[in-house]
Amino acid sequence: MVHSYDEPETSIPYAFFNDPILHRLAMKPIGMTLKDLIEWLKQFDIHVTPEEVIKIVKDEWKKGEQMDSWLKVVPRSYLKEVLEVDPEDC
Repeated sequence: MVHSYDEPETSIPYAFFNDPILHRLAMKPIGMTLKDLIEWLKQFDIHVTPEEVIKIVKDEWKKGEQMDSWLKVVPRSYLKEVLEVDPEDC
């Protein structure tokens, strides 16, 4: 007997994963810009402004050793390149 399985009616939205902004930064795509990051997030129906992205990263960076594990693997120099600001700037 062959079973047929229906496609799920809805998929799990990417926004339910651990912070997608920090996750994408942890992937360290070469040449990624803040604009690229925002456009990538839109694919998953996540709409943020550049200011919101910068605030999220800075707020997490301020936690030091307690920061999200995704951000711990991202060099400060990479964040400065992508965000065009230093994550330590207040």
